[in-house]
Amino acid sequence: MTVLEILKIASNYLNLEEEFEPFFESSSQGNAISEQTQAKYNKLLLAFNNIISEIAMTKYPLIKVAQVNAISGENQIGLILDLSDVGKVIKVSTKDGQPLVFLQTNDKIVFKTQASGVVYIEYCAIPKIYKADDDLNEFNSLDKRVIALGIAGEYLYLNEIYDDSEVFRKEYEKGLKKYARNGKVMPRRKFV
Repeated sequence: MTVLEILKIASNYLNLEEEFEPFFESSSQGNAISEQTQAKYNKLLLAFNNIISEIAMTKYPLIKVAQVNAISGENQIGLILDLSDVGKVIKVSTKDGQPLVFLQTNDKIVFKTQASGVVYIEYCAIPKIYKADDDLNEFNSLDKRVIALGIAGEYLYLNEIYDDSEVFRKEYEKGLKKYARNGKVMPRRKFV
């Protein structure tokens, strides 16, 4: 699934597919694009990145594990490990799985170990800023139409069209709920 595929669907929901056609068609590369159309398209891409960040940070976190070599005593990770994509640290543990007490600040992760060795840092990753030609492999389990609904709602919100934005937002939230619990729809509860 690519960013461009999702942007096409979102522009279709917004009835902007004709206006954005030069961005979607490779044969239209020579066509001149007005500044206004370029600004609208940039706002659609901003809406895309906002929604992907929301999904990754609140709904379906991108969990990553970093492996670092620690020394006995206090360790300050920030100089060794690039923390630019670290959102929230979930846990720090030894290679045996023993959890370590840690402190996370804006620029470092501090923890103490009894002995030198490998330490695993499990964290929720902040997604990168996507461009139109990027692949969206991290979110293949989600339906691209659901993501496009969120993008359409966010685009309208950014353009201060709040009532229509809310309609798309509700459909987006409903679609996300269907993919909760490992992509399965939860059955309704029955009361006896």
